[in-house]
Amino acid sequence: MPRIKIELPEWIETAGGRDRWHNWIESQVKRCCTRAKKWAKKRDFRSIPRPSTGEWRRAIVEALWRSGGVGEYSTFPLSLAEPYKNTDWNWPSLDHVETPNVAIVAMEIRLVNDMKSIMSKEEFRSMIGHLAAVLEVIPCAKPAWMCRRSFALEELPLEPPLPDR
Repeated sequence: MPRIKIELPEWIETAGGRDRWHNWIESQVKRCCTRAKKWAKKRDFRSIPRPSTGEWRRAIVEALWRSGGVGEYSTFPLSLAEPYKNTDWNWPSLDHVETPNVAIVAMEIRLVNDMKSIMSKEEFRSMIGHLAAVLEVIPCAKPAWMCRRSFALEELPLEPPLPDR
């Protein structure tokens, strides 16, 4: 299969190189397509259109350009350079800004993206506040921040809650 020509920002040369980023992008495109399909099936939204591989690729490349080489929320450097590997906390990760069937993404490091995805806004703010206090850092807000458990299905309780005493 011929390699797709993708114009990438210059900062990637020192952050792992063109080949590594190209391979990372293509792996993310496949993951986004699979995730969108599973997400739709799980919610019985199969009739809702999903982005094509080209739309995912375009969204990911645009996110790389917008990032300037740093995470959207953390501003930590994005890099695929050695010695980093895909199991590291600071490995580049895609944040699905909306649902997995919408090709709008942002670049972030894995740790922040995972925290943002699994914690509520209050839990996330509490964790960051705790870290800021312990590390004696003055926190500041980023107005565009959105934190939610958007991909988890609500679980119905198996039994009613205990009555208040």
